Amino acid sequence: VHLTYRLAIDLVQQLEQLGEALPQLLSELELPLEPVLAQMEATGIRIDVPYLQELGQSMGDKLQQLEQQAIAAAGEEFNLASPKQLGELLFNTLGLDRKKSRKTKTGWSTDAAVLEKLEDAHPVVPLVLEHRTLSKLKSTYVDALPQLVESETGRVHTDF
Repeated sequence: VHLTYRLAIDLVQQLEQLGEALPQLLSELELPLEPVLAQMEATGIRIDVPYLQELGQSMGDKLQQLEQQAIAAAGEEFNLASPKQLGELLFNTLGLDRKKSRKTKTGWSTDAAVLEKLEDAHPVVPLVLEHRTLSKLKSTYVDALPQLVESETGRVHTDF
């Protein structure tokens, strides 16, 4: 108990050195919330797995549709998930403004910031942006959450 108390004092002093408001944040927000968060972890969150499976199928169909539309808009086949192929298409084949991108090891950058600058430059760009957004949501949440459900409880148990 004595060592725990000394450790607590040391940690509060370190918080004070980092900023005046941090000890207050700890005592007025973090510590009072701890029992609530512990209960949330123990109880878990119910996930509607059949709904997510349906949604995943629907999103998969929409992703295929977006891919077909993007290929049609580009006038040639390319892999929407390949930054290298997309860079080749946008900056070499379609001749979009390279000043809105930057050179990388494998070609031209096609990150979200670059694509947003090019959104009005060609019809393929908004389709690629929408495809990326939908693909990320599907893989991160819709496909992943059902895998996190514990079979014993039928719920997802988070760590806060």
